[in-house]
Amino acid sequence: MWKKVESYFESYPAQKKVMQLLLKRGFRIDKDGKIRSGNIRIPKAQIAKEADVDRKAVDATIKRIKNNEFLKDIFYNLKSMTLLEEVAPKLGLGITIITPTDAAKKGILGDVAATISKKQISIYQAIADDPNLTDNPKLTIITEKRIPGTTIDELRKIKGVKKVTIS
Repeated sequence: MWKKVESYFESYPAQKKVMQLLLKRGFRIDKDGKIRSGNIRIPKAQIAKEADVDRKAVDATIKRIKNNEFLKDIFYNLKSMTLLEEVAPKLGLGITIITPTDAAKKGILGDVAATISKKQISIYQAIADDPNLTDNPKLTIITEKRIPGTTIDELRKIKGVKKVTIS
């Protein structure tokens, strides 16, 4: 599906960078053409700076989105979300990062979740990077506590798991 979204920006590299930033951050476009995270307005100049493009590219990206029903349906409905990864240690939560051999392989998340839940450990968050939006995708699992070493060994044995990192 992301290939279809990208296809609308193939001939416009600066707009493509803006579009990718909007997707990555979950920033939506409202009906007035404003960029928002929830109801908080994000200045176009900030988007341009982060995407390393001219502000005109941001305006052109928004115009392209507003004039296309398919893109509008996507970008009008994006939502940002909280990732607990940075604050998990302060909250006493466990962080497990799974690096896959192939992020497009089916079943890795399910096998990881099943392995952890068999140990009676609650999973608070599971965030899988989209391999189409991220160069080095990973699966980040936030748990009620740090998982034990024996579980790490079990996770490493899951087909498609390249590396397991615990924080």
